[in-house]
Amino acid sequence: MVVGVLLAHAAAARAEGVSEDPHGVRQPPVIGVDIASDEVSRVLYLNRCTGGCTISPGNDNARAQTSSIVQQTSRVSPFAWSDDTWNQVVQCVKEVYAPYAVQVTDVDPGDMVLHHEAIVAGDPDELGLPPSVGGIAPSQCVPRNNVISFTFANTWGANARAICSVVGQESAHSYGLEHAFNCADPMTYLRACGRQFFRDVDAECGEYSPRELCQCGGARQNSHRWLRSVLGANPVPVPGPDTSIDGPADGATVDDGFSVSVTATHMRGIGHVDFYLNGTLYGSIPGHDVGKESLPYRFTAPADLADGVVDVEVHAFTDIETETVKTVTVTKGNPCASATDCTDGQECNDGRCYWPPPTGELGDACASDGECISGLCAKNGSEGHCSQTCFPTPLEETCPDGFHCESVSATSGACWPASANGGGGGGCQSGSGAPAALVLLAALALLRRRRAVG
Repeated sequence: MVVGVLLAHAAAARAEGVSEDPHGVRQPPVIGVDIASDEVSRVLYLNRCTGGCTISPGNDNARAQTSSIVQQTSRVSPFAWSDDTWNQVVQCVKEVYAPYAVQVTDVDPGDMVLHHEAIVAGDPDELGLPPSVGGIAPSQCVPRNNVISFTFANTWGANARAICSVVGQESAHSYGLEHAFNCADPMTYLRACGRQFFRDVDAECGEYSPRELCQCGGARQNSHRWLRSVLGANPVPVPGPDTSIDGPADGATVDDGFSVSVTATHMRGIGHVDFYLNGTLYGSIPGHDVGKESLPYRFTAPADLADGVVDVEVHAFTDIETETVKTVTVTKGNPCASATDCTDGQECNDGRCYWPPPTGELGDACASDGECISGLCAKNGSEGHCSQTCFPTPLEETCPDGFHCESVSATSGACWPASANGGGGGGCQSGSGAPAALVLLAALALLRRRRAVG
């Protein structure tokens, strides 16, 4: 069990810039307002306590080795496991923090450098804590400098991944995060979750069950966006997934309704895999669940896809949208000679049928998705307007002024001009009175977006 200090200062922290919106995602405070320095320290020191660590009671100060956690001067025993296990822990923590502008090191930065210190060693009884405590850290809802967190590594066995997850949770309390009810995130109390990373998910807060409101304010917490705001983004992006197109082969001849098989893996897991044919998105498949990561992603081309040369382009994304692109070129039937060989509205070039670059802005009249920059033409009977996806919930962005959200399902919809037929009220609604044809076509159009250019 991983335990953080009770958020006794939550009310004060909320007054210092944390989101008060009871329906929204809590937002990081302005850096420099709630901490002593101009910006939060970007050094995270992992201390294995070689020879033991002496921690004294007092204000949280990694440079002075004092902590509000301890009630009396305490001695933490060294990391009990092998150098190989330690190196695995360090590498894992570096990977967990890889999206952010923070230096993870196991070299002591010294008492002249502002830093966060994660003690990764010892047992909870050495600090006078119950044996069930696997880790602990001060938690006050806002980023703070020079804080010491504790991961009692000697209670976890030589399990580098488990130790790494605890380090991630306890150190992130120093940056202002609270517990999240999301198994894939280090801020969770839940276990048997696979590799855990700070996720770009608006997650409910909580330990073994979700809370209606986060203790630090708001109804949700997005740990990835919080840390990216506090620490900044790493100028070297996380690499995209390892990706290969297993079939068809480059240069192959294919039939109607040909299949595309893709293998895509990443330590963070896969967010989604998108399939483009001659520059237009025809399908998107969400990432596989934990335990099924090695399964292929399979896409079937539309049976009515125009004959010709076809560039099959696969974009595989991590959960934080870093991507890898792979392409093969195949031929279906005969290469087109002119637009008359293609689907109505398409053009022909170099044997390929393709949709011309769209020009339709939001709200413009349209007859097909390919006319709209957004790649979505929503229709009500014969009337069509370029649209964009929206989400009929107060937790998500609404449509622009002059548009309302007509729902496709309980969780998604399409923006429709308020002055057009089939209108509802202003703002993003949950779809009462939404035209049936609009709902159907918008749902189909969500899978037919054109690739963004530039």
